[in-house]
Amino acid sequence: MKIHRLRLQHVKGVRDAEIDLPDTGVVVLEGPNEAGKSTFLEALDRLLDPKAKAHSKAAAIVALQPVGEDVGPFVEAELSIGPYRLIFSKRWLRQSATVLRVLEPVTEQHSGEAAQERMTAIVGECLDRPLFEALRFAQAGPSSQIRLADSSVLTQALDSAAGADLHSDGGTDLLLAVESEYTRYFTAVSGRPTGDLRTAMVACTQAQDAVAEAHRRLLEAEDLVRDRDAVAADVDASQKALPVLREKQARVAEEVAQGQRLRDHEQEASRAYAAALQQRQRAETDLGARQRLVAEVKERDDRVVAQARQCAERAGAAQQALEELRLATTLLEVAKQACAEGQTDADAGAAKVAQLQALSEVAVLEQRAESADALSRRWAKSVGVLQAAVVSSRVLRDIEQSEQRLAVATAAMEGGATTVTVHALRRDLPVNLDGEQHTLELDHEPLEYQVVRSTELTLDESVRIQIRPHADVQRRADQCDSMRDDLAGRLAAVGAADAEHARELGEDHRRAAAEVAEVERLLSVALAGYADLGELRQHLQERREWLQQWAREQPSCADETDPGVGPSVGSSCPRADLDAARHGALVSQRRLGPLRTARDQAEDAVGAAREVESAASRAHDVIKAEHSEAGAELRLLRTRLDEARDGLSDLDLAQALSRAQETERATKTEHDTLVGQIRRSGADDAAERLRRVHADHSRATAHLESLTGQFHELKGRLEMTAGEGRQEEHERAGQLFAEAKRSLASVGRRARAARQLHLTLRRHRESAHASYVTPYAREIERLGRTMYGSSFGVRVSSDLTITHRELGGVLVAFEQLSGGAQEQLGILARLAVAVLVDTESAVPVVIDDALGYTDPDRLQRLGSVLGEASPGSQIVLLTCTPQRYEAIPGAHILSIPA
Repeated sequence: MKIHRLRLQHVKGVRDAEIDLPDTGVVVLEGPNEAGKSTFLEALDRLLDPKAKAHSKAAAIVALQPVGEDVGPFVEAELSIGPYRLIFSKRWLRQSATVLRVLEPVTEQHSGEAAQERMTAIVGECLDRPLFEALRFAQAGPSSQIRLADSSVLTQALDSAAGADLHSDGGTDLLLAVESEYTRYFTAVSGRPTGDLRTAMVACTQAQDAVAEAHRRLLEAEDLVRDRDAVAADVDASQKALPVLREKQARVAEEVAQGQRLRDHEQEASRAYAAALQQRQRAETDLGARQRLVAEVKERDDRVVAQARQCAERAGAAQQALEELRLATTLLEVAKQACAEGQTDADAGAAKVAQLQALSEVAVLEQRAESADALSRRWAKSVGVLQAAVVSSRVLRDIEQSEQRLAVATAAMEGGATTVTVHALRRDLPVNLDGEQHTLELDHEPLEYQVVRSTELTLDESVRIQIRPHADVQRRADQCDSMRDDLAGRLAAVGAADAEHARELGEDHRRAAAEVAEVERLLSVALAGYADLGELRQHLQERREWLQQWAREQPSCADETDPGVGPSVGSSCPRADLDAARHGALVSQRRLGPLRTARDQAEDAVGAAREVESAASRAHDVIKAEHSEAGAELRLLRTRLDEARDGLSDLDLAQALSRAQETERATKTEHDTLVGQIRRSGADDAAERLRRVHADHSRATAHLESLTGQFHELKGRLEMTAGEGRQEEHERAGQLFAEAKRSLASVGRRARAARQLHLTLRRHRESAHASYVTPYAREIERLGRTMYGSSFGVRVSSDLTITHRELGGVLVAFEQLSGGAQEQLGILARLAVAVLVDTESAVPVVIDDALGYTDPDRLQRLGSVLGEASPGSQIVLLTCTPQRYEAIPGAHILSIPA
């Protein structure tokens, strides 16, 4: 941002005033106290504030109105912000108006709310607010330190200086938002839960404890009810069980005697059933084996018949496939012969085209070789001229920098030097100044001399005056002499009388370099595709030799290649011959395509026929082998069946199985009848049941007495808990716990997300800030050494604030420095930022009534620093004592009347 012009009407004590500021350099805005210097800056702030709209009546706007006057404050500014140059004005309180005129890059006209919105968009897009506010310095301000870590423009400049790329637009706002969100849930130092998260955790823990206690009490009451009901049921069951047990004792004793008689009969029936079962199983096995053998003989017989039929079918298919293979082979031979003839024609046409193209290429290469040879000679001549021009751009730049440094040093020296003026009070006054004789005349110009070294002045041979300048002025004079000698040495090295002559010699060097570059460009075009002229000539010779070799190897084409008949090697061929040859080759090539296709199709057909014939033969052999094997197996099975039937026929086996099954059924029926009788009688466990019934009766009597006592005890305890309302208490605690868990889960998700984002961004921010410290500190030290000397140094923290100053090997913390030293470091920091920031994104450096605690010597040195930092920056100094800034070279002085 640059301020070109500011105009104020009826703003506080300023009636109507306008100032025009240069785009770069130092501007000293001087005037007495309460003349309105700071009012210009305050008015600019209100003008650029998007909240200070024309219709606003905020306290800050009302404060702009002159005391005791009913008028509307008016502010107009012509500014450059990024790529925009514009004029923006506002009038508040009376006849409110907002007008915006964009002059560059495209003309725009806006008024009213649209003007405010457009201006807000331009400022938001192109102006770094933190940097704009940080580069102001006021002696009455709270601290000389500046907050720079939030400036995206400075961080981008430091990115470039540090060789990094660690920031993006809007990064500062994101960091602040994440930090604010993080501290809602965790402490900033230790990271322990706090705020919303701790409150939710405590509430959830308390609610969980309350639910657990209420649930325990409810379960306790429910256990009492269940225990009482269970004991009551046990008492009732025990009372009913005693008579039953007594009846059961008598009944079980009778069952024991009857069961023993039935068990004896069941054992005899079981032995008979086992024998019948074994006989039936042997009969089933024999009959099943005979039936499987008969079925297998039938299945093998059917398979042999089917395989005989398939063998005949596949033999016919194999014969047909063989005939088709023979036909396809004959067609393939015909296609190959036709393709070979077409290939011969195509090769002849291609050879003809290649020969004619080579003749044309040789002619072109010869022309390019001649052109490149001429350009090479021209290049050698231009290089000779360039080598004779000794003042290169680098040498000229060094000379101009030496000249500029000498001018700055001379201005600094003259600004601190003492001027001696000698006036004549009578005629013919002889004066000797450092051995040089002068004669002063009355009423003539006095003799003036700037004292930069020890000087001796003798007046009329009766008075001798020794004048010694300040040591710093003499040091600067020595520096000027050294710089003057350096400049003279550089000029003498190149044979230049002065800097202007050196610039003329530099222009000769530039023209010679341009000529060399142009010849190199033309030579590069002529050698396109080749490394140098030798490679081009070698390729030309290779093409000539190829044509001669081709002529020897192609005697049939002698009418075109024989030097005595057709075009010679190195001559160009007619375009019509080449086109005709290409057309003939193209026709031959097109004819060759269908022939190749027909040949390929014939080859594919032979391959397919061969595969079909091979498959048919293999299939016939396979089925023939399978038929032979199946016949042998069938004969073997028939032999086995005949031998088995000679021993027992199929009918004999079926009748034996029928008899065994009948015997099995009879014995099983008898056995099952006895087993059923035993099971129904319960004879198996009658004795054991009788013993258990006796034991059960004794235990039931003792258990009934114990249960009766337990029932009365539980009944009393349950009556005590019935009136406590434990169920309602449990429901209320559960609802509160569910709400606390939902709240904790929601807060926990937000807290974890905020912590993760905070840790990630903080890690990247610390890494970025660590890389920024070096270029920022280096620039402060470069400027500060002009003011403090070569022993000056600073220590800078990761947030870009100065923590210590080093001078003469002594390191002092910033807070322990004097007010003047802190003020000087604050100004150096702002100037360093102005130098680092890119010109397109720069903002004015504003120093308001500062340096009141700085001694005169350092004031003069600071003037040199301001002059050094100002060439690409806009620096505005507001002061009521302009003498503080007299040492600034090239400063613009603007006065504001009281």
